[in-house]
Amino acid sequence: MSTTAKKPVSKFFRAGVEGAPSDGRIIDRAWLEQMAASYNPTVYGARINVEHMRGYSPNSEFRAYGDVLALKTEEVEIGGAKKLALFAQISPTDELIAI
Repeated sequence: MSTTAKKPVSKFFRAGVEGAPSDGRIIDRAWLEQMAASYNPTVYGARINVEHMRGYSPNSEFRAYGDVLALKTEEVEIGGAKKLALFAQISPTDELIAI
């Protein structure tokens, strides 16, 4: 009998949209399509981090707060315009859930 607790899994949520974000870069539609089509966490998994840096200790505030399980794209309407959005499904840690 296994005593391993089941890890929480989120619903898919919007993680990005094609076009210009607030920092002036451009997110290309093809990039979102490629991310969703090629993402495989068993080959190279993505961790959830607070910032674009990693901590040196498992107790650091900059530790990983979970894993990205899957990506997909869907058309969304924003301000009357159709855009492609990237949706992510994650497995958060208890700390991320508390945040």
